[in-house]
Amino acid sequence: MTLNRNESPRPSPDVAFPHPAEDKAAGLQPQSVGAPCDPDLHIPRILRLPEVRISTGYSRSTIYLRISQGLWPRPVSLGPRSVGWPASEIAAVNLARIAGQSDAEIRELVGHLEARRRGGRR
Repeated sequence: MTLNRNESPRPSPDVAFPHPAEDKAAGLQPQSVGAPCDPDLHIPRILRLPEVRISTGYSRSTIYLRISQGLWPRPVSLGPRSVGWPASEIAAVNLARIAGQSDAEIRELVGHLEARRRGGRR
């Protein structure tokens, strides 16, 4: 099959794609990409800076300013030159902001999140 520059490949009409209703009737559960097979297994996600910026709307400098102010959890080290943030911590801080919590309440929340990460030591 030869494609022109502006043409995208299209499946032939005889190609069958699964339909969600057929999957449901067969008892199959939808899974997101990278989802564990065991629904009881929880694998925490670590978000890199671009994902954190998208989920919060903050710039890189604002994120690091908030860290210095105690209003944002410190990142975890992923390697010598790589850091990330647990997705659950980012979600908790975002929810606190949406709920209108004060900076003092968010500082306390961040302290609890970081203490939980260290196994309860504050």
